[in-house]
Amino acid sequence: ALVGLVDGKLIINPNAEESKKSDLQLTVAASAEKVVMIEAGANEVDDQTMYDAIMLAHRVRAPARRDRLPAAVG
Repeated sequence: ALVGLVDGKLIINPNAEESKKSDLQLTVAASAEKVVMIEAGANEVDDQTMYDAIMLAHRVRAPARRDRLPAAVG
């Protein structure tokens, strides 16, 4: 999942305009259980905001993966 930080608010999948204004460019790859890979670029972002962004990305990706698995296997 992609996460941006615009005007102090975390945004999932920011559009091009939001990405230009974003103080954070975060990409998170995750399984349903855990975060597997993190890639980030940022202006000064505090630890709690970064943690919140990573956890948000994991939460929005995990349910989608679980919903697709039965259709892909069966």
